[in-house]
Amino acid sequence: MEQGARAFVGKHDFHNFTERPGEQGSTLVVVEDLRLKPIEDLILVRFAASHFLWKMVRRVVGVLVQVGMGALQVETVNQFLKKPPTEVGQWTAPAAGLFLERVLYPGESAPNEISPAVSVH
Repeated sequence: MEQGARAFVGKHDFHNFTERPGEQGSTLVVVEDLRLKPIEDLILVRFAASHFLWKMVRRVVGVLVQVGMGALQVETVNQFLKKPPTEVGQWTAPAAGLFLERVLYPGESAPNEISPAVSVH
C-alpha cells in the first residue's frame, strides 16, 4: 500500500478518480503527501494536496485497499493516472471514517505525527 501511495505523489491528472470530471475546472491535482500509518486494526491515511475532486480521496483509498489485498499491482495504479478513463469507482471507499483533519494555508505545515481522531483502545 505504501508503494501504491507513493505513485500518487506529484502532479497528476485525477480524471479517473472523480465521479464528475466534466464538472471540474481541472482534474490536475498536486499531491504533496500521501502517508499511511497502521494502528491495530486501522490504517490511518494522511492525504495533502493542492485541492480535492469529488470522491477523489475515497477512490484513492479504495484503490490502495485493493493494492494492500493484492488484487491490484502498483503498476496498475500508475496506469490509472495515465490512461483514458477506467472504472476505479468500483473500489470507492465508504465515507464513514474519512474526515478533514485541517486546512493549511501557505506557510503552515501539518504535524509530522499521524494520529486517530478518537482513541483506538
